[in-house]
This record gives sequence, structure tokens and C-alpha cells, in this order.
Amino acid sequence: MRADICIEICEYGILRVYFQGIVVMFTESKLRVKVLSASEELGDYPAWEVRIPSHKGEMGVRPSHSPLLGALSVGVVRIQSEQVSRGDLHWFFVSGGFFEITDSSLVLLVDTWEEASSIDFARADEARERALGHLKASDSKVDIPRALAALKRAEARLSLKEVLKHGGIAAPRNPSTRSSSSGSSSVSEKERAVVNA
Repeated sequence: MRADICIEICEYGILRVYFQGIVVMFTESKLRVKVLSASEELGDYPAWEVRIPSHKGEMGVRPSHSPLLGALSVGVVRIQSEQVSRGDLHWFFVSGGFFEITDSSLVLLVDTWEEASSIDFARADEARERALGHLKASDSKVDIPRALAALKRAEARLSLKEVLKHGGIAAPRNPSTRSSSSGSSSVSEKERAVVNA
């Protein structure tokens, strides 16, 4: 009896074993993460796990995830390169876009993509204060949705400051629960509902 066994080793540690044309073993140690803007490729990363902000909340993606298309919301993307090393985390800010999960890849089509270490936190803090000033103003000409969107972007960026302070290991705080310097919540429940919508 002749045994037709074929072993295929692919990019990012994918291994497939075929017996008489049928896949009998399939392992994937890495997920390929491609980050694209409308005009260029922004990054290509091997990953064991990726956490992305979707419109339905934070979502984890690992190799062999079910295929899925969806929208990214403003927030933080965490790419974990190795399964066992918590110190091998890469953090990014994303301002929205779309994602596609296929067999062994995650494609992120993003509006804005910033590595945590390159964020200007003083500028983000100024943007946060400016947005809060617009929201607190009694002027009827204030564009509330625009101010809320600016606030959400600023607070997502600022949440990465805590991560960097702890060596890239701590999870960022939820931007909608951030407090002002006086200790009281800087965003009303009504505004928070609009921000999280």
C-alpha cells in the first residue's frame, strides 16, 4: 500500500500535513497582520494575538479565527508577537477604518495609525481640553458630534501613555471612564453615551 503524505511549510510558521490529498494536520503559530491606509502599506507584523477596537467592543484575533469583515472604531490596537512573552507587546492608536480576517491573516484598513511611542501626548492632552471646552460651551454653534469624536480620539491616545509608563505591559484605561484633575468625571452620562455609540 502506497502512502501519499505531503508536508507543506508556509510563511509565518504554518504547517499543513496532507494524507492522500486531505489535510490531516494544520498548525498555525502566527497570524499575519497587514496595516494599510488608502495610499500605502503602514506595517506587516507576525502575531500570536491581536486585540482590535470594533464597533461592538474590543475583539481578540488569533490564528485560525473565523473569517470576518467589520468596522474599526477609535481606540487601541495591541499586537502580541509571542504566546508566552507579555513583554513582547506592540501598542498602536487607530482612528477607525475596517478589518478583514481570513484564514491566517488580519488586514486593517485604517484612517490613522500611530505607534504608541510616537504619540505626542502633550498635543493629545491639549486636544482633549479643547474638545471638553467645546462641549461645556453654551454656544449653539458648537458641533457636538465633532467635539465628541475629537474627545474620543484624544482619550484613546492618552490611554497609551499609561501603557508606556508601565513598560508596555499594562492594559490601557477605558477612555470613557477617564477623570479630570479634580477627580470628577469630565464627560456627562449623556455625552458618554454619544461617545460610545
